[in-house]
Parts: sequence; structure tokens; C-alpha cells
Amino acid sequence: MGHWLPRAGVAAPASRALAGCGSGTGGDAPADGAAALTGRGPITLATGKDDSGTLPEIIDRWNAGHPKERVRTVELSDSPDEHRQRMIQDAELKSGEFSVL
Repeated sequence: MGHWLPRAGVAAPASRALAGCGSGTGGDAPADGAAALTGRGPITLATGKDDSGTLPEIIDRWNAGHPKERVRTVELSDSPDEHRQRMIQDAELKSGEFSVL
């Protein structure tokens, strides 16, 4: 009976994060790199290790329903320090490697 609850707990935040990608409307985008935040297209999701095994299922469902906005996941290091450093580097370099952190 309660087996859906953990999935719903992961699915809701992930769905909100993915739904916010690529809309190009609203929000305060930075002046430089703003063009990269407009329009629609592929989404690169940077994530930590998914021990639940639920994320691939969510991503597959999203990709099936949004063929022009496919999500590709990049699993960052298990080390919190390395994980944080990678996100900081991406932001400082304005590389745009990740659409969603």
C-alpha cells in the first residue's frame, strides 16, 4: 500500500525541476548567458548518487512525453566536497554544462 510514497517524494521535486527547464519565461536570468536559458531543448541534470533507483524511471517517463526536451543525467561524485566543487566550477566558468543542479 505505501510503496508508492517514496517514489512520489522523489518524483514531485524532480518533476518540478524538470518542468522549470527551458520555458524561457519568468524569473530573473543573469545578463550574461541569458540566451542559454531561453527556448526549449535538451536538459542536462546534475545529480548525486541515486540510491533509490527511482530517478531513471522518472527520467524515462519524462523523455517519453517530451521528445524535444530529453533529459540526460550526469552523476556527480559521492563526495559532498567534490560534488559542491564541481557545481561551483560550473557556475564560475559559466560553462552551462548543467541545465539543472
